[in-house]
Amino acid sequence: MNAIAFSLIALAILTSCHKPPTSVFVGDVYRSLDGQRALTLTSPDECDFRDGKTTLICKYTKQPDGLRVVMTVNGTDQVNDFHFTNEGIQGNDGPALLSTQHYTLQMLEIRQEKERNDLLKQ
Repeated sequence: MNAIAFSLIALAILTSCHKPPTSVFVGDVYRSLDGQRALTLTSPDECDFRDGKTTLICKYTKQPDGLRVVMTVNGTDQVNDFHFTNEGIQGNDGPALLSTQHYTLQMLEIRQEKERNDLLKQ
C-alpha cells in the first residue's frame, strides 16, 4: 500500500473516532491487537466475550463512562467494567480492546511498518 493511500485511510479513520464514544450500537466490536480477546455487542443487552478459544454470552448495560458486562463463569456471575477510551474500551484487567476503526488503523500501521522493514532488508 503506498504512503498516500495509507495517509488518506488513516486520516479518514482518525477524524471519525477522535474521542470516546457516547453511544454503543449492536454490532460494535472491540478487540485486542493480538486478536485473543474480543467483545461483540450482539443485541441491546447481550454481548459475546471471547478470550482465546472460549466465548461467553454475557449481559451488558451502558454506563455513563463505559460498559458494565456480567459474565457467568462456572455458575458464578462476574462483573467487568469497561471504560471508554479514545481508542476503544479498557477492562478491569487485560489489554485494551480497540474499536473497529482503531484496530484497523493499528493493523495498517503494523503492515506499513513491516513493508518498510522488508524494503530495507532488500
